[in-house]
Amino acid sequence: MSRSQDKHDAPGLLAGTDLQFVRALHWLASAPAGARVGLETGDDVVVQTSSTLTREQDKSSLLGRGQPFTDRSEALWKTLAIWATAIRGEPSPDRAFLLVTNRPVPECLARNIGDALDPSRARACVARVRELSSSLPASLHAYATTVLALDEAELEELIVRIRLCDGSNISLADHSRKIASLLHFPPRLGDPTTLVDALTGWLHRRCRERWRANQPAWIERDTFDVQYQALLRDLRLRRTKERAANLIPVDPTQKEEARSRTFVRQLILVAAEDPDIDHALICYLRFATERIRLAEVGDVTELDWIAFFSDLEERWRRVARVHTSDRSISDEEALGRTILRKTVDDGFCAHLAGQQTTAEYFTSGGYHRLADDERVWWHPSYSDKVKPQTRS
Repeated sequence: MSRSQDKHDAPGLLAGTDLQFVRALHWLASAPAGARVGLETGDDVVVQTSSTLTREQDKSSLLGRGQPFTDRSEALWKTLAIWATAIRGEPSPDRAFLLVTNRPVPECLARNIGDALDPSRARACVARVRELSSSLPASLHAYATTVLALDEAELEELIVRIRLCDGSNISLADHSRKIASLLHFPPRLGDPTTLVDALTGWLHRRCRERWRANQPAWIERDTFDVQYQALLRDLRLRRTKERAANLIPVDPTQKEEARSRTFVRQLILVAAEDPDIDHALICYLRFATERIRLAEVGDVTELDWIAFFSDLEERWRRVARVHTSDRSISDEEALGRTILRKTVDDGFCAHLAGQQTTAEYFTSGGYHRLADDERVWWHPSYSDKVKPQTRS
């Protein structure tokens, strides 16, 4: 690509052109390894591989009527003039040109050009171009002159290489789904629109950085892949992340019903105070609610849960072993409360599915779940004295 074509052209014109960025994402998702995509590098979007070059002009409109590529529109003739210049000065083994708009394009020159798949149709379009050029407004004469500077064969070759992609078969929502499909985006990670929005934001930032450095906005496919994989990791981590405590209401009825559970009897055995028991009930119920949610919609496997509870259990054993050997505490209830406090209320946050949890209720609730299953206990004599009595 020549120096003049590599220079970025008027990035300010990008304001509001969501279609342009989504189209760039489409190409980044579908282009082969080693490709690069440019925004405002001679055309709205340019896709370059080792053997191909695709130029694209994108015109979006929020209006409910009309379309930008009418027979006498500046958008059409300016685009044809840019491409007429490119086809002469840009050697490439395979060139393609795309007219893209979110509006449906009816029967017109742009439609005919897009459908010209063979030389006979291309010749008919060339004749139409010459016919229209004589009646264009003065503001478009320079563009027409550039187009008609091509000889007959060059103009036919250009027209054969142009395709039209319009609102009759394309929409931003369709693009989001197509991009997600090209990337094999897992549906369980959410709405593909969220993915496209995040990648679009990244693409905006990358382009701004380059333009501020007075550099053309070329984005490598490999760089895009790195960003996409990072985004996937972030989305997966969110699905293994517990919610904040204030987002999980506790039903007072369930709270009262849970007072008869084994983990509460364990707390009573070490003479835990009422506020501590009340807090344990809340943590237990919030953990139970969040565990169900993560099992249903999160990327947390049964093996992850086994590892989570095993880690909690092993930590409890270490804490209990250290404090049971402390001869300075002779009262078993006091010793039990110390083991409880050092295990549950010591600020420790466990890992789940390779990610550290941060909500206090989650680890505490996990311990109370283990206590309810009698896999951990606080009273030092619970296993050989108290436990058999509670089962009788």
